[in-house]
Amino acid sequence: MLLYGELVLFVIYAKEQKENYIDICVPLYNAALKGDWRAAERIIGDCPNVINMSITNKHDTVLHIVSSTKHTYFAEKLVNMMKIEDLELQNLDGETALCLAVASTVKMVDVLLKRNNRLLVIRKNGDLPFMSAISSGDKHMVEYIYSKTNNMEDDFWTYSDHKRMLMSCLASGLFEIALRIIKDPKIRGDIQGTDVLEYLAYNPSAFDVKRRPLIRRLINTMLPGRIANNEMAEIVGTMGRQIRNGMVLKMLHSKKLKNGDRHTIFHVAVKNRQQNVYNLLFELGSKKLGMADPDGNNILHLAAMKPAEGRLSIVSGAALQMQRELLWFKEVQTRVNQKDSRKVNNKGKTPQELFTEEHVGLMEKGERWMKETTAQCMIVAALIATIMFAAAFTLPGGNNDNGRPIFIKETAFIMFVVTDAISLCTSSASILMFLAILTARYTENDFLVSLPVKLMVGLVTLFISIATMMIAFGASFFLVYNEGMKWIPILVTVLASLPVILFVGLQSHLLFDVINSTFNSRHLFRPRKRMLY
Repeated sequence: MLLYGELVLFVIYAKEQKENYIDICVPLYNAALKGDWRAAERIIGDCPNVINMSITNKHDTVLHIVSSTKHTYFAEKLVNMMKIEDLELQNLDGETALCLAVASTVKMVDVLLKRNNRLLVIRKNGDLPFMSAISSGDKHMVEYIYSKTNNMEDDFWTYSDHKRMLMSCLASGLFEIALRIIKDPKIRGDIQGTDVLEYLAYNPSAFDVKRRPLIRRLINTMLPGRIANNEMAEIVGTMGRQIRNGMVLKMLHSKKLKNGDRHTIFHVAVKNRQQNVYNLLFELGSKKLGMADPDGNNILHLAAMKPAEGRLSIVSGAALQMQRELLWFKEVQTRVNQKDSRKVNNKGKTPQELFTEEHVGLMEKGERWMKETTAQCMIVAALIATIMFAAAFTLPGGNNDNGRPIFIKETAFIMFVVTDAISLCTSSASILMFLAILTARYTENDFLVSLPVKLMVGLVTLFISIATMMIAFGASFFLVYNEGMKWIPILVTVLASLPVILFVGLQSHLLFDVINSTFNSRHLFRPRKRMLY
């Protein structure tokens, strides 16, 4: 690693001769950014020392500048003119040119490493360039840097390097590289399986469907010989179908399955709202747990606590989030005995009191969300009811001398009358449902079934009223223009379908969320399929 004595001297010299600084450094900087090697070559020819001196206030050399671009031709010409040790110069942030090149292209990195592969072991604030590659987010770059670093003969790895590399790969979703690190004979002995499993346990996003095969390979690599000491074995729940029942049972029966807060895997599953894990544990015949943590919280207290925002937001809408929280609390309540359900923690709170305190803000948001949604829908339903009521007494074509409708024998007339009546009745029903929501008491239990069901019924009836209103509208045109101008009712009917399509497209996600949350929630803790073979 080179010191910056000569760079500092150059900066002082340049500031004393400002005109020379502007005439040399600024054009060279611009040439590097543009990849204009001809212009840079002329400048370097006039002032050869500038090739390894600072040209920015951050003490970047021209190699730093070009390494952050994709101008590999420029970089190749430049490094061939430099001494090998000059490639190791660092700026004020401790970055070599390689640290910047990892955010560029593999070809740019290759240009630097062909000239000086010692760049791979020069650290930036204690971290190897491999960590900078992970920050770049480019999977191919990370694989390339790791392969180059791992092939070096010097044993410069430390335990901290191993762990940081592995955890950073897991955090970035680079599970293939994480698996290579774990299996690497040079470093595998230093990596603790519990470190990997603990990270995965607290990161449910790691268990995306596409990633599960890799996760399974990671777990299978780390588990042998470490099962009894795995304090975060709840990740096995998510992968229950891929892991042998005997292995899971062995972990569950271990007395060491507790973390620093005296939480078992049951407690962690509830605290992090991992229903797959929770279901697996009780599928294996687990017992009710009343163990308290240092704060006096038992498992029902943990269910009463509001989870992290990331776990809460898996359900859309504050009202449905409140419903999901109630489902969790009531489910866990059935698993503990009556004595534990009334126990107070160190703050003198029972689980029910803690639930109410923790969720008061969510309840307020849910009430506001529900009222705002229903108020807007109620306006639409009222307009439809008004229109369809008036249409029932202004029939297309009018009446004859006997007071009977002129088109009473027409099929389109019958369709008009029927759809008009359906639209009027369903819009009226929708108004009543939305009115019931607006006048509800909004207690905790209302969010469980009452409010979601009323909202669902209101939305369904509103959709039916809109659809039948458009059908009645189209039928009236078939009556009026039934001779000679058939294209008019056909065109009108097509146009009339647009509002229905728009309503479905814009509001269907809300309706599906309500239906899914209300009716599929009964399978949340009672899955239709067993999680284990």
